[in-house]
Amino acid sequence: MKKKPIKDFIADDWKEYNHERYERDRNRRLQYQHEYYLMHKEKLRLKASNRYRIKCGLGVKNENS
Repeated sequence: MKKKPIKDFIADDWKEYNHERYERDRNRRLQYQHEYYLMHKEKLRLKASNRYRIKCGLGVKNENS
């Protein structure tokens, strides 16, 4: 998108501006989620395992055991 003052935007300019902004924010959000996942992978795995065990009626495993 060409640099243009916001006050001069027409409908198509707004559409393009919002789309570019959405893509930029989406990529930033996905990158953050991926970094969080990599840092907390084991903790997330244990939570998922406990959810499964509760659903199946098994006991919840303690994180320390």
